[in-house]
Amino acid sequence: MNTKEKILQVSEQIILDKGMHALKLADIAEEIGISQAALYKHFTNKQAILSNLAWSWLDRLLTDVWTFTPKSENDSTDVIVHDWLWLLISSKYHAYQQSPKMFELYSTYIVGDDILLQKYLARAQHALATAASLKNEQDALNLLLSVIAFDDPGLNHVFSKPIHDNFESMWRLLAPGVQQLERTI
Repeated sequence: MNTKEKILQVSEQIILDKGMHALKLADIAEEIGISQAALYKHFTNKQAILSNLAWSWLDRLLTDVWTFTPKSENDSTDVIVHDWLWLLISSKYHAYQQSPKMFELYSTYIVGDDILLQKYLARAQHALATAASLKNEQDALNLLLSVIAFDDPGLNHVFSKPIHDNFESMWRLLAPGVQQLERTI
C-alpha cells in the first residue's frame, strides 16, 4: 500500500472512530509516521483528502452498480432499469444505515461539490445506459433524476412507507415510459 492509500485508510478510520469533523492532518501524519508537511506531497489540503476519500468510498460502495449485468440477456428494458435503479438505491440506503459517518462524508464532499456531483451523475448515467443498452444516454440521466429522492437516504424520513414500497410505487409510474425507450440491441 502506498502512502496516498495509507492516508486515505487512516483518514477513514479516524472518521469512523471520531467523525468527520474530528479529522486533523496532524493525527493522520502521526498515525502513518510521516510529517504533516509530507501529507501535502499527496494531497493539496484536508478538503482534497476528504473529497478523495468520499469518492473512493462511493466507488467501493457502488462496485456492483458500476459492473451491473442483467440477470438474463432476455430481460426487458424495464426489468433491467428497475433492477439497476433498485441496486443503486438499496446500496446507498444500506450504507447510510451501516456507516452514517461515511455517508455524511459522501453527502458533504460529493453531493455538496458541483464538480464531483456531476462526475458521479455522469458515471451513473453511463453505467445505467450501458447496463440497459439505452440508445440515448440522456434517458438514463432522466431516470436517475426521476428517483433522486430515493438516491439520498437522508430524505427517507419524508416517506410514509418503507423505502422499497415507495420505490415500487414510483416504479409503477415510470415503467410504462421505460418500456418505450429505444435500445441499441
